Order: sequence, then structure tokens, then C-alpha cells
Amino acid sequence: MDRETRIDRCSLLAKMVAWLDGYASLYPTDVAVIERKLKGWSGTDVDAAWKQVKDDVYAISQMPTKSAEVQKAFKRLSMVRYLLLAAAASSIVLMFVFTEGYLAFAEGEQYLLLAPIMVSYGTFSFYTFTRRSVNKKVTEFYDGRRGELSDRRRRIRRVTQTLIDKLYADVRSMHLEPDKFRFELFGTDYKNVTLVRRKGPKNVATVASAG
Repeated sequence: MDRETRIDRCSLLAKMVAWLDGYASLYPTDVAVIERKLKGWSGTDVDAAWKQVKDDVYAISQMPTKSAEVQKAFKRLSMVRYLLLAAAASSIVLMFVFTEGYLAFAEGEQYLLLAPIMVSYGTFSFYTFTRRSVNKKVTEFYDGRRGELSDRRRRIRRVTQTLIDKLYADVRSMHLEPDKFRFELFGTDYKNVTLVRRKGPKNVATVASAG
């Protein structure tokens, strides 16, 4: 493996560490993103590590489908998303009509130009509120099943540590700057890791430096 490929592998390892730690902490990302990033790495040790926990990751990601309440919240969010897209499209059309002079205003009515912007802003605010509500329901759903998922989480954490160790070894062997391969972690007790700063519920981290 040439140096450039190994550096690309380091970038992939950093992403995989963040994604798998998220699953181990029950803050999952889209599995399709992981699968997409692993295309072209079939047969490598990174792909082998992924296969060790692939079933666990899919099982965790699909668990919310068992909750009627969570599914109802997702459907509501989907409806609001379509509403947001419709509001945005309508605003663009209305602004075009206004600015091109296809619709005339009486004296003092120019403030109506703000209407499309206000509608879009209101819809976006509602979408943001709904999305946060859905995220809260998903978090509560997972929190109630931490014990049930303990074995799966343990396996994912073990593989996450393995990927950290691989990244640590590559960075050291190629004399790379650890800071170039930052990743975010919910867990704080991994080995060969340096926590850089706090970022909301997560920590920005790098592998430990050689010194």
C-alpha cells in the first residue's frame, strides 16, 4: 500500500471511529453513509472490522422502527419537510413575480414583499422544532434499551478501539500529524486517544501523539 493510499485509509479510519462510537453510545448515523464510504475498500482490514459489527449496527439502526410513537414522529417530520420545500418553492416564485413587476403594488404596500420570506422562515422554524422533537423521542427510545443492547454496544466499542489502534499505529509509522485526522467521540475512555475540546455532547479528539 503506497503512502497516499495509507493516508486515505487514515482519513477513513477516523470517520469509522466516530461513526462506530456513535452507535456504541446509541447516537447512530445513517448506515448508508458508512457503506458508501467503504466502497473500494473490500478485502481490507477496515472492511473486515466493519463486518464484525455490521449486524450489530444494522440492528441498532433499525430498532426505532419497532416503536409506533417514533414512527409517527418520523411521518410528521416528513410531512413538515415537504411543507418546507413547498413554502420555499412558493417563495421563490412569488419573489420572482414581485421583482419582475408582474404584480403591481399600491402606494405603501411594498411591505408585502416580505411575506414570502416570513412564510419560509416560519416554516423552517417549525421544521427545526419538529426535528428536535423527533430526535428527543429517538434518544428517549434508545435510553430505555441500553441494557437490551449492551452486548451489541460492547462489540462495537471493541472494534472502535481496534480502529483507533490502527489509526494510532499508522500515524506514528508515517510520522503524520494526529491533528489532521480528528474525529468526534461520545465515549471518553478509549486508549491511544487525546481529547482536544468539548463540542456539545461529544468530544473532538485525535489519536495520541508519539511523544
